[in-house]
Formats: sequence, C-alpha cells, structure tokens
Amino acid sequence: ETGVHGGFKPHETRLMSRSPCRSVVNSKRSDSFVDDVKLWWKLTFPSRYFTELQWSEIQKHQQEGDCWLVVDRIVYDVTWFLPHHPAGKEAILRHAGTDCTVHYRFHSARAQRLWRTNEIVGWVRSPK
Repeated sequence: ETGVHGGFKPHETRLMSRSPCRSVVNSKRSDSFVDDVKLWWKLTFPSRYFTELQWSEIQKHQQEGDCWLVVDRIVYDVTWFLPHHPAGKEAILRHAGTDCTVHYRFHSARAQRLWRTNEIVGWVRSPK
C-alpha cells in the first residue's frame, strides 16, 4: 500500500516487520542506513523506484496539510501525526522541511518506534 506521495506506510501494511531487511528497522542508524533502506525498498517493492529528493523539494512541505521531515537522510511525510503529537503540532511544524535527526534522537525508544509509522517518501543525498 502506498501513501499520498507514493511512499510506503508501514503502519498500514505491516510489511516492515516481515521484511527481509528487518534488521534495518531495528538497527541503529548509521551512514549506511540509507543504503540499507534502499535495499529493503528494492526487495519489498521491486517495481518502484526509491526516490532521491532535493532539499529544494523537501522545503516545500512545511505546512499543516503537507509536512515532511528528514531523519538520517530518510524523508518522512508526518502530516497525519501533527494533531497527535503530545507537545502539539507546532513542535513538528517548526522543523518541517528540515533535517531533524537531532530532535528525533531526543525522543524515547517508544517514541522513535512510533516515528516508523510515518510514510517514507524518499531519501536525500546529504544532510543539510
């Protein structure tokens, strides 16, 4: 199943837990994390290209109805989660369209697992 932007929604299909690259989801994110996610994507969706995005495109998604964040060079559509964030939607919107890896790592392991339920839109070559 795909999301609004053609990305993968692991919370809806539950493929993430059955994927051949399950260790990707459970491992610490390193420089090779993007390569691991690309491999997982290729094995899970062989006919779909894992999109490389430019920062200029990512920065267009900074509003309440269309909100993207980057963590460890993976681009997530977090729009659905805005009204559910315990600190309010503004806590996410102030980082929309940016690399928020540092802010992601601030959160508990439980919150980081919840993060994985966001739609993966693509990846970016270098952190900003």
